[in-house]
Amino acid sequence: MKKIFITFPISEPQLNQLNRIFPVDCVSGHKDSYQETLERIGQYEAMLVGGIKKIDKGILDQASSLKIISKYGVGYDDIDVDYAREKGIIVSNTPNSVTAPTADLAMGLLLALCRRIPATDRAIRTGDFKKWFFPALPSIMPQNKTLGIVGMGRIGKAVAKRALPFGIKIAYYQRNKLSPDLEKKYGATYMKLPDLLKKSDFVSVHTPLNATTHHLIGREQLALMKDSALLINTARGNVIDEQALIEALQTKQIAGAALDVFAEEPHIPKAFLSMDHVILAPHMGTGSKEARQNMFNEAMNNIHQYFKGEEVSNRVN
Repeated sequence: MKKIFITFPISEPQLNQLNRIFPVDCVSGHKDSYQETLERIGQYEAMLVGGIKKIDKGILDQASSLKIISKYGVGYDDIDVDYAREKGIIVSNTPNSVTAPTADLAMGLLLALCRRIPATDRAIRTGDFKKWFFPALPSIMPQNKTLGIVGMGRIGKAVAKRALPFGIKIAYYQRNKLSPDLEKKYGATYMKLPDLLKKSDFVSVHTPLNATTHHLIGREQLALMKDSALLINTARGNVIDEQALIEALQTKQIAGAALDVFAEEPHIPKAFLSMDHVILAPHMGTGSKEARQNMFNEAMNNIHQYFKGEEVSNRVN
């Protein structure tokens, strides 16, 4: 019998609804989800993954019946994809449902950084009327500035689409250039990473985390950026060297940053907390009811496709 294990608690109505299609169980929520998954995974053919820090060799060796892992999200750096492939286990994710909400947040963070919205809000709430007028908290207009997008995949393209109506110029970097037609569609100019960092007023990171992108933005790269530049990260925390970024912000090597992701979530380096030119968000790129439901539906659809003998459209390995 086909059975699904979910590594995060879901509501009773959701569980009942799913059980009408296939037998579904989920973690109890009363103990460590890794340990519970390790203890229970042997009897399941499919796993819906979220709320767990890693799906590693230890779990996969216990998953004697497992055929598919469906990630509730787009990033799958927490899954040992290579070992899953060795064991004949499909790994899939949810790229379609995360694109718009993540791009919306990235654009919102960019605008909030430009216009110093969180800093001015804090000034009013604390009664710091010295910061009431322009000179104390100057902001900048996004028009005619250059946005450098690191990783021009689905989300990177969606950010470019949102930025263009603001009169923002688009540059991008990734391993492979877009086609001329796509470059024209997004008004995007390809640059090598050092050139993009030197010439961009804003840099927004949208690359997956893997061995080649770990600390892709480090001290050397931050040193190339303008001292007026703003950095936005809604991808993965470890794409940026956090300590190098802290130092660049402390020395005003760059003008500000907006971070939705961190290297050791939910831990956030204390240095960020006192910086008025930094915006912090709790990994909320997909933090809306609509986005979460769409992600759940897409993740479950990957499993349904497998059970029906169809090609899993979001397969990553």
